[in-house]
Amino acid sequence: MSSNDRLMKRLRYELTATAKEGARRALQQPYADGYDEAANVTVQLLQSKIDDLHRRMKNQGGLSEKEQYLLAHLIDMKEELERALRDAWTELPQD
Repeated sequence: MSSNDRLMKRLRYELTATAKEGARRALQQPYADGYDEAANVTVQLLQSKIDDLHRRMKNQGGLSEKEQYLLAHLIDMKEELERALRDAWTELPQD
């Protein structure tokens, strides 16, 4: 095999690999966008409830025991959810 043949073979291989990678990324993008949107909606919903309780605490000078428990639980839940979403995303197969 001549050096030109080897060069052309290598070039075809690299072009094919690049095209496959481009196609893979294009096909994964809708999934990534949907995952990101769902994760953001979920976290924002929890944050909204946390913000509501913080406003109530500020405006009313405090929260009942049940509300304090709920606030602490929502904050913990949001942190756990963010961690789980981040971990789930990084553990997804890349191919």
